This record gives sequence, C-alpha cells and structure tokens, in this order.
Amino acid sequence: MSTSTQQLQRLADELEIRSLVARFANACNPPNLEAFGKLWVPDTHQKGEWSLSEPFTTSATGVDDIVTLLDKLLQPWDFFVQLVHSGVVDIDGDEATGRFIMHEVAKGPNETYYNNFAIYEDKYCKVDGKWFFAKRHYNYMFLDSGPFGGNVCPPIEGWFSRK
Repeated sequence: MSTSTQQLQRLADELEIRSLVARFANACNPPNLEAFGKLWVPDTHQKGEWSLSEPFTTSATGVDDIVTLLDKLLQPWDFFVQLVHSGVVDIDGDEATGRFIMHEVAKGPNETYYNNFAIYEDKYCKVDGKWFFAKRHYNYMFLDSGPFGGNVCPPIEGWFSRK
C-alpha cells in the first residue's frame, strides 16, 4: 500500500472511530438499546467489556450484558444527556485506543441530580472492515449530585422511552 493510501486509510479509520464514539452518546440520548448493542464487538469475535469507576463501580461483559447495564443505568432518570468533548485516537492496524472527555447531566424523581465529568479510556477493534468498541472504561473526574435548575422538556413525544 502506498504512503498516500495508508494515510487516507488512517484518516478514514480515525473518522469511523470518532463516529463510533458519537454514536455511543447518540444511543444514550434518548436511549436506543438496539443501536447501542450494535456498537460493541460481536461476541463471536471477542467479548466486549464496559466498566465504570468509583463511585458507581460496575461492569458488564458481552453485548447482551452491556446493553442490560445501559438500561439499568438509565432507568432512574427522567432526563439524561451525555456529551462528548475532545478526544484522541491512536490506531495500530485493526486495533486502536482512544481517550475522550465526557460530560453527563441527569435529573430524576424526588429531586435526584447527577452532573459529572469523566474520561473514557477505550479500546477498539476492526472486524470485517468495521470498527467496534472492544473495551470502554469510564473514569469519573468530578461528580456533583446537588440540585440544579431547569425543567425536563422533551422535544418530541416519547423522547426518553427505550427502543
């Protein structure tokens, strides 16, 4: 493969990985469990892993358990949004690593609040020409559970219903 072709492939791979990260947040806002499951490496290739650090330490392995964990994590909230900030990606053939800064905000019943900043440490793998999450670890950096203002205003009917 020529240097130009390699550079183009690397750019295409990085763009696809960044799109994968964006699709993760999109599948959480509003929850789309089917779309979320398709982001993870197929169990027939290897078992994906998703974990969160303290103070909400939890983990799941394999697509079905990972999807179940997302549903469980989002259940308490009337409103939840995950925002992807800056990130870096390093590619080595059909494997890659990434590090993305995240911000999440949620509001639930009985004056329950959640506002955090974290870093996702990722491992990706390319299977049959498509990039997937192989491993994601959510490292909390800042957490505030104090009240904040605002009202939940779904833009469309069923905004926060699960698919």
